[in-house]
Amino acid sequence: MKRQTFLVIVAMLVLAACVPLVSCGGSSSGKPAATATFSQLEPLTAVGGSPTAAAPQASPSPSDTATPSPSPTPSADARTTALNAALKIFDGVPAADCSTSNPGGKDCVNWSTTPSTPALGVAAFNVGSPQGGGALMVTGLEADGVTWGRWFGTQQALYQAVALPAAMLVCAGGQGLAVYQDASTSSAAVGTVPDGKTVQAEQFVLTSPGSARSNGSGMYRLSSPIQGWADATDLSVASLGDCSTHDALQGGGFDRG
Repeated sequence: MKRQTFLVIVAMLVLAACVPLVSCGGSSSGKPAATATFSQLEPLTAVGGSPTAAAPQASPSPSDTATPSPSPTPSADARTTALNAALKIFDGVPAADCSTSNPGGKDCVNWSTTPSTPALGVAAFNVGSPQGGGALMVTGLEADGVTWGRWFGTQQALYQAVALPAAMLVCAGGQGLAVYQDASTSSAAVGTVPDGKTVQAEQFVLTSPGSARSNGSGMYRLSSPIQGWADATDLSVASLGDCSTHDALQGGGFDRG
């Protein structure tokens, strides 16, 4: 009788030890499942690590948050206006009509593969005869924001920036780049940038239109290191690395505006 009582007691103790494992979600390993505790102010999704819970992130450095100025996309209106003006300036026909609707044998005018930004005052075209040949012809927008005129034409390398914004080198023959308040050399001077320094050109204005025999002149609006306007003939695209191309081509009929 005592032995039977003892076995009953042992069985009851074993059963009592197993019940918490079942009620608490125990596993076959005999280890109780982990439970999370949280205050009533925390969201329920925080329990067990919700996929939508935001993970802590390090504060970004200034270089991470800095974004370069995007290259502007010319508007359809700016492109259309610039092309229509070029057809008149060069007395040409659109390239699509060059061989089919061109009884007068006028020059063919087409957008150049050289990038340009009509919305910021510069438009580049290929202009040539139906028989072949031609040149890159660049027009500029005058200060009134409406009138387009001839800037220059070339069959050589470029030192001018026809796609803006652009980084440019000061190539002023050692005299430094004079920066003016407005797009005119008769306006107030606001500073000088030494030769060899880099400036940021944002916009172009044609200050004096050219002709079939001479190139025009214009000014770039600068955003750094000084804000103002500077003569285009004293600047060269920085991607060329130095002023050698500028200096070699500078004698081609440019007049300072």
